[in-house]
Amino acid sequence: MARMVVERIVSDLSGKEIAPGRAWTMTLTPPDGRKNPVRLDITEDEAQKWLGLGTEVKRRGRRPGTAARTRTTAAAKAAGTRSRKSAAKKSATTRRRRSGGRKAAATRRKTARA
Repeated sequence: MARMVVERIVSDLSGKEIAPGRAWTMTLTPPDGRKNPVRLDITEDEAQKWLGLGTEVKRRGRRPGTAARTRTTAAAKAAGTRSRKSAAKKSATTRRRRSGGRKAAATRRKTARA
């Protein structure tokens, strides 16, 4: 026998059914850390009432997908200093670097003798 599960979201304040994708979540955090925060599912109309009473809290941290390195490079360009990456590129073009460890050194010695 096949079963089908239907999820209904009901407002915790009024008890009204909320359409899919229209539910708001309100989190109440107590002042002391002894109690856990409480989450309430509310309708859009109820959310609009609460939005007028409170203040909006801005998001914190960096935006997803941005790298920390791009910001430091942009800051260095704004300050007029050269970033380390560009300095490494310039030094690599002016002098030749040898890469590798012991194995590469042994190979260089063999080719030098031949």
